[in-house]
Amino acid sequence: LVRLGRYDEGLSACREFTARYGAARDAPTQALVAGALRFQGLALDGLGRLREELAACAETVRRFGGSADPVLREVTAQALLASASIHDELGESERARAALEELLARGAGAAVTPTLAETIRAAQDRLAAPLVAVHDVRPEQFDEIGALTVRSFDEFLSLTDAAFAEHFNQDARDLRSRLEAAQVLVGEVDGRLAGTVTLLPDGVSYEMPQWPPEWAVVRLLAVDPAFRGHGVGRRLVAVCVARARDLGAPAIGLHTADFMAAAQRVYTGLGFERVPDFDADLPGAGSPARAFRLRLRTPGQSLRAPT
Repeated sequence: LVRLGRYDEGLSACREFTARYGAARDAPTQALVAGALRFQGLALDGLGRLREELAACAETVRRFGGSADPVLREVTAQALLASASIHDELGESERARAALEELLARGAGAAVTPTLAETIRAAQDRLAAPLVAVHDVRPEQFDEIGALTVRSFDEFLSLTDAAFAEHFNQDARDLRSRLEAAQVLVGEVDGRLAGTVTLLPDGVSYEMPQWPPEWAVVRLLAVDPAFRGHGVGRRLVAVCVARARDLGAPAIGLHTADFMAAAQRVYTGLGFERVPDFDADLPGAGSPARAFRLRLRTPGQSLRAPT
């Protein structure tokens, strides 16, 4: 049911199974209960109920965190990794880090299966990355964020004509006007401004032809060149996705240029897909604007693909 996108029905079935068999102590039944909890999480993810998904992950850790069974140790580690991803989406960096550290502490010791080893490596990689704190822009940051955005796009503006570049620079620096219809987010690393992104709650004020007005929109993702390769862009877009889910948007979309390959890797890595029907030709832009979309209510588009 969950894989078919029938999330409410799947959630009910998983909860009934857990209620009926959750007290069983034999290993095969415990493994089935762990699977039911995992599918609860996937259903709640599909429904955009992230806090309840966190609770399902926590219940998995509570039930199976002390088990010596290799399969249940894998399940516990994967629940903690999923918890870290959810906290990241919610902008709770410290809680995400705590979940990763707990994963490593619980994963230490004998009987490390290949799947558990892979999950541990994923946690280690995330902990090795710099901590990116995301928050709404503050008025005293307007000028600096405008300059950061222009600086991050500088290498690409040489591929556009002068009129387009001038319009872009004005738009990038005009945060006050943008905030009338959008949320401007800032990413910081060790207290230093590292990146920014703009989230439009809907497409009504997004000036692209035939754009679905009910979609949320990501605009002006910019990462300071000094912080590229540290996951800043991914973190900013993940927070936009979480906020769009909270707003009830059915999808979140964006446009980017052909030559912005690094940005496209961020988007596709988070599950965005190409939607050429919404591509647009912008005079002087140097290339067509390529459209991408992430569905927020259908299977197969989760930021937390099961391992």
